[in-house]
Amino acid sequence: MATSVSDEANGAGNESKAVSNEANAVSNEANAVSNEANAVSNETNSSEIVLYYFPTSFCSQKVLIALKEKNAVFRKRLIDLFELEQMEAWFMRINPRGEVPVLTHGEHVFCDSDSIINYIDKEINPDIKLVPAADTDFGKQIAHFRKLLFDYNIELLTFGTIFHPELMPESVRNACLLRSQTKEFKERALDSLSKLSILADKNADLHERYLSKVCISTEKLNMMQDKEKIEEVLKEMDSIFDVIEEHLGKMKAESGQDTWLCDAQFTAVDISLAVLLGRIWFLGFEPFFFPEERRPYLQAYWKKVQHHKSCWAVICCAREFMVKHFDEKHWSLESDWYKVQMGQFGICW
Repeated sequence: MATSVSDEANGAGNESKAVSNEANAVSNEANAVSNEANAVSNETNSSEIVLYYFPTSFCSQKVLIALKEKNAVFRKRLIDLFELEQMEAWFMRINPRGEVPVLTHGEHVFCDSDSIINYIDKEINPDIKLVPAADTDFGKQIAHFRKLLFDYNIELLTFGTIFHPELMPESVRNACLLRSQTKEFKERALDSLSKLSILADKNADLHERYLSKVCISTEKLNMMQDKEKIEEVLKEMDSIFDVIEEHLGKMKAESGQDTWLCDAQFTAVDISLAVLLGRIWFLGFEPFFFPEERRPYLQAYWKKVQHHKSCWAVICCAREFMVKHFDEKHWSLESDWYKVQMGQFGICW
């Protein structure tokens, strides 16, 4: 009997220790959450401008160019998409969509690139105007083309042509520096979906946000693998470039010189178009979408972009970032196409 009582007491003692350890673990987790919350609060409540971004992110590039054009003083906080940092709980609390860019300024938080550009145009160095007044003819024209470019799904073109290189002419099919990574990209996408599900279970307060992102990400991955959908995206891109080529031709006829899209003045719509052309160039599709013999005005515009300091710096920085972060065998740095591109634009890494 004594032995039984002793065993029972030891069992109770062990159970008590287990409960105590569990309580300590919960306490430690609570402290970690509190520390994380304080860190986020410190980052987002200061009066400085903070840009959460990733160098190759299409929309991050737009905001970076705008900030440079406005001579803004701001702090950059890189969110490593390669490591899926955008899915971490602290960032999901800032942007429920788990996407970059995000700009914070005091208590203001903006999670959409065009909204960010509108805000900084109003709040920073107002003498430098990127977004003309919406009630003017010039402003209405800028708004029209901004919407045309904003609504286009560049993500589907980027990754859809990686999944379906056969949709592009053979002359440019293997030009993209990402083309050899189709398998790796798909594996990474599936890993990200798995990570989102795990994070949803670990963060009760963010459960719905994570599940929503799982649904959105799954839909995106399915569309990227849908050949007919990517064919539609390519046709839409071609149609948009037809509209822009025609407009640039009219601008050239009226002014007698190569201008920006809507005027001699560089505006927010030129940021959008410059980054779009930069992405096409990055993918190796320039010879297909805007060769000089087919779209001479768009090609002239692209050359103008290359001589625009803030645009070209951001576009080239993205390419440099990718080169540094991927294996040489994937990037085919010795390929003839790559050497031609680097030599043509005088880029020195």
